Amino acid sequence: MIRSERQGSAITKTRVSQTVAWALVSVVLNGNLVLAQTANQPTGVQPKSPQSGSINEPPANLAESLLPENLQKFIDTAPSAPRPGWATNLPKAWDNGFIGIPIWQWVALLVMILSVLVIYRILKAVIKKLLNVSAFGVPLSDRVKGNLYKAGALVGSAGIAFLEIDEVGLAGRGAKLAFGFLQCITIASVVFLIIALWDAIAESKIVQRAGTSLGNRTENLLVPVATKFVRFLVIAGGLLAALGVFGVNVYGLVAGLGIGGLVVALAAKDSVENVFGSITILFDMPFAIGDWVKIDQKLEGVVEEINLRSTRLRTFEDSVITVPNSHLIKASVENMGARRHRRQKFFVKVGHEASPEAINGFTAELKASILEIGGVDPERVNVFAHEFDEFSLNILVQCFVDVPPETTEFEIKHRIMLEADRLRTKWELPMPTIR
Repeated sequence: MIRSERQGSAITKTRVSQTVAWALVSVVLNGNLVLAQTANQPTGVQPKSPQSGSINEPPANLAESLLPENLQKFIDTAPSAPRPGWATNLPKAWDNGFIGIPIWQWVALLVMILSVLVIYRILKAVIKKLLNVSAFGVPLSDRVKGNLYKAGALVGSAGIAFLEIDEVGLAGRGAKLAFGFLQCITIASVVFLIIALWDAIAESKIVQRAGTSLGNRTENLLVPVATKFVRFLVIAGGLLAALGVFGVNVYGLVAGLGIGGLVVALAAKDSVENVFGSITILFDMPFAIGDWVKIDQKLEGVVEEINLRSTRLRTFEDSVITVPNSHLIKASVENMGARRHRRQKFFVKVGHEASPEAINGFTAELKASILEIGGVDPERVNVFAHEFDEFSLNILVQCFVDVPPETTEFEIKHRIMLEADRLRTKWELPMPTIR
């Protein structure tokens, strides 16, 4: 199982590396092919556009016509770049190209990609050795530590790629797209790093101490919801930064959210209600993760996860129920996990022919036995004849147990019921007779 997970992880990393490599190659192809096409045109002559009705020749600007206006302006303003110094004294054979790209540029691109991949692995190993996870106060989970190693290595690799991109000799549109691509990769790496650091902080003693001062219930509710909310803000900020790289007016976009937000709120009424429902749960705290709750006396289970949109319950049949947070605002929620004591209640039915002496002896001895059980509230033990029905006299057995784990509660109930059965036999209390 471990070997298959490692193989899957290796395959995923290989696919990501291939995707990045092909993206860089496409950037070079786009920029250099355009430059080569422009260089082959006579001075002062504009490239010929295909005649209308031509079937064999697609429009030269077909790809450009599909680009957003901001991205097209971003590409058109690309500056030209001089040939790097290391490539000025190469033999002329290195200027021979493949699909319009010189051999030296292919070599530079390949060296850059390989060096970035090697540096990523080196940085990941170094960070794994140097990172003092105990600085966060508690041992971190393997998932959080792995994300820290990967995020730090990604940020370092992106910085190395920025230092090496000039040596590839990209010019014009290729250079513009390459820098934009690297900026987006860097932004994504920084976002990943911030999220990894935030997850580490969420597991640290800093949050544990704050949660302890506020209470365990606050910690179990506030930390998971706040973690997801901060992740959302960081990802949203990263997306806006990436849009700004390609010339999108981020300030205008954010300002437009004031008007567009009303439209979105009307169109996504249920989603907005769910978000406000999660905020209500956060401040009102009717339950926390790990609590046993009953919702409208229909749904019952243990709270497993609280998201911005919904809350997940793990039922006692081990199924998962997803409840929209907007429903929880209006529903009647009974928090069984907030009980100070857990009541144990049942009836012992005896026949009408039982003598009063036997009933009194049974109730007195059973009450004394219950008081000897640890965790039982001695002020709230009741063992009395409670009611008559047509066939029996019903003796109420009721006590309250200090909130223990569920298994302990069942064990106490088991002991009380066995003791009641033993004393029933001892005092020869008859079973009810159905006439």
